[in-house]
Amino acid sequence: SGVVGLKVCLSGLLQMSLPEVAGALHELAKTDLSQEAVRCQWRFTAGAACIGLGFDVMLEMMPWCNYDICLILNNQSKRELPDFGEASGGVAESVLTNAGPTLVLPARGGVEVFLDPS
Repeated sequence: SGVVGLKVCLSGLLQMSLPEVAGALHELAKTDLSQEAVRCQWRFTAGAACIGLGFDVMLEMMPWCNYDICLILNNQSKRELPDFGEASGGVAESVLTNAGPTLVLPARGGVEVFLDPS
């Protein structure tokens, strides 16, 4: 387990509609956010942590530059909510978590996105 931070930049974000942003992120997921990109970044982060530089890697991922919008997203959409069985209430319908600041969770028919108000 571990944390992986990946940055992507969308040119003209403020002029895009929400479906255009979703489409652009979908295309970036094929390259900049691909499994291979995540694997490489995880190896880099884990290696840095082994030599005491884990915090430095996290600092590198923080938004220190000027951005119009910075969305820090914790994608938990593949996480399966526990099923406690019929006698104990069944599948969990809610989550209490300290993950974030913006969180994506699985939902019936798709995902739910909880945006951090700041």
